[in-house]
Amino acid sequence: MILVVAVLWVTVRIPSMMRRFLSSGAAPNIGGILLKAVFIQGITRRVPLLRGGR
Repeated sequence: MILVVAVLWVTVRIPSMMRRFLSSGAAPNIGGILLKAVFIQGITRRVPLLRGGR
């Protein structure tokens, strides 16, 4: 249930996040991008359905 709520929240937030990103005009923060990637990878490793049956 929490996963469904999180996916819906992100789906609703994507347009505003993209609008903010495109209007800022600043260079992306590479450290922040890498940190987010590591965080998402850690979450997906814990979800059994996303592991591919390993």
